[in-house]
Amino acid sequence: MHRTKSLEPFTRQFNSQKFMDMLELNDRGPNTTITVKPDSVDVLGPILANYKTAQEAGKILYITFTTIADYFWLLRAACECLGPLGQKALLYLAAAVSDFYIPSSELPTHKIQSSIGAPTISLQLVPKLLAPLVSVWVPQAFVVSFKLETDENLLIAKARDALNKYKHKLVIGNLLQTRRQKVVFVTPESSYEVSLSREQMINGIEIEDLIVCNVVLNHSNFIASFKY
Repeated sequence: MHRTKSLEPFTRQFNSQKFMDMLELNDRGPNTTITVKPDSVDVLGPILANYKTAQEAGKILYITFTTIADYFWLLRAACECLGPLGQKALLYLAAAVSDFYIPSSELPTHKIQSSIGAPTISLQLVPKLLAPLVSVWVPQAFVVSFKLETDENLLIAKARDALNKYKHKLVIGNLLQTRRQKVVFVTPESSYEVSLSREQMINGIEIEDLIVCNVVLNHSNFIASFKY
């Protein structure tokens, strides 16, 4: 689930201009064909192969939203589908939701006219859906949320506050200035850092690779903790 025009799996590796630069037209006429430039095959090939593998295995579903209301309704619908899976369900809530918004009922219908002067805008607090999601919608699921801060001294404390307040399983914390190199995994029992080594960065490994591995490990341990 992603917001329209945001980064998506696979295609996030290159923007539209970079992608167009990888292609070339052959025989510009009624029999025009499009091919990938030889020097771009090594870049595009593995990404396309991974996409096809995920698609053919039915392991990826794209659901888009535009407004905060769209996101909340679609998230609830997704929870209704995942609820029967119990502890095997995993929700990875990585969307960066603003703290404030303008309700749709208060949005102007027509273009704002400058002749009436500067408008007065009143923002409302965005409803906190994590509480009902964890306690009502998918009470047995493994729910992961994110916490972004700029002050390292606040990060773990804020993550623990979220865990205590919403009672979910894992908060992944990161700092704005180092978010591409390291994160902190915070659970109700412990916390530990996950970071890229210098060698991994040189080899093009992304922090998301390490995050996913650790999330899978935590989820597997969570499932194993249940007695059948």
